[in-house]
Amino acid sequence: MPSALGAVVVLAFVFAFACGSGEDNSTESQKIIPATGSLSISDFVTVGFKESKQYDVTRLPGAQSAYYGFWQIGGEPLDF
Repeated sequence: MPSALGAVVVLAFVFAFACGSGEDNSTESQKIIPATGSLSISDFVTVGFKESKQYDVTRLPGAQSAYYGFWQIGGEPLDF
């Protein structure tokens, strides 16, 4: 019976790799363009960001501000 157990293990791996790739295969593509300057929180609010909290950045070198909030993408809000 060891060959039957081996077949089950191989099938389990095949199933796991076939179903669990985790990639989004949608045809929609997004283009990320680097910012040429500083962005403000209002730039993000304009495109749907919901601001929840502003953090103290005195101990973050080079940071001007830091915020916590969420964007609702699709039907699910995502924390940022």
